[in-house]
Amino acid sequence: MRPLQTVVLPLLLALVFAAPAAADDPAPGEGAGTYAGSGRPAEEAPPADGGVTTDDKARGEDESTSVGTPALPDESTSLGEPSAPDESTSHGEWTAPEVPSAPDGTLLGDGALTDDKAAFGALAPMRGWAAPTKGGWISASYGIRGTHWVRGYHTGVDIAVPTGTPVRSVGPGQVIEARRDPSYGLYVKVRMNDGHYVLYGHLSRLRVGLWARVGGGQLIAYSGATGNVTGPHLHLEVRTQRGFGSDINPVTYLAKHRVSL
Repeated sequence: MRPLQTVVLPLLLALVFAAPAAADDPAPGEGAGTYAGSGRPAEEAPPADGGVTTDDKARGEDESTSVGTPALPDESTSLGEPSAPDESTSHGEWTAPEVPSAPDGTLLGDGALTDDKAAFGALAPMRGWAAPTKGGWISASYGIRGTHWVRGYHTGVDIAVPTGTPVRSVGPGQVIEARRDPSYGLYVKVRMNDGHYVLYGHLSRLRVGLWARVGGGQLIAYSGATGNVTGPHLHLEVRTQRGFGSDINPVTYLAKHRVSL
């Protein structure tokens, strides 16, 4: 028995003392915080793909999308789109312009008018005189009394015609006003060659512009029911001066030019 003990006992002692040493010796490629094969910390060790770290890759990808790339326009705003037109003064075929005013805001007087052919092109034929509409009948005569008129009486004549009836200039002249008014609605005022003023009120559309030269019988607008009205008709008013309050009887005025209403 002694020879067997002599062999086995040393082997057991060798195994007992060798086991802790093996446990303390980390396996190759592992180890807490060290790079395999060197004593450098793992975070400082060179990467295996040629020197580019994960942080460098992320930084490069971020810069590739941010450097040198122009910002996209904000699609919430439209660039270069024209403004919609102002429909409050649009009348289909022509937009009524504002009458020019002096620096103090007052309307320019007759001194602003001109007969210069170069400014207005070829003048409209200075045909004679004509009725403002074909057909229709006088539904309200000049001078009749009523509380719904500002002056207490009717300052013109009303010719009952359907909306859209052609309205023609009663004689030769020049357009000096073309606009909207709470009472007259859409209207045109023409300074006649004889110095009188003729106003066409409650129109639906205009066919002439401001300062245009017109001849007798020329189409200038279409009748309607704009402004202070109870139905479609043409309000025809004749004045001796430009302003309100100088009205005369349109029937008498046109009769002198051999035109009857």
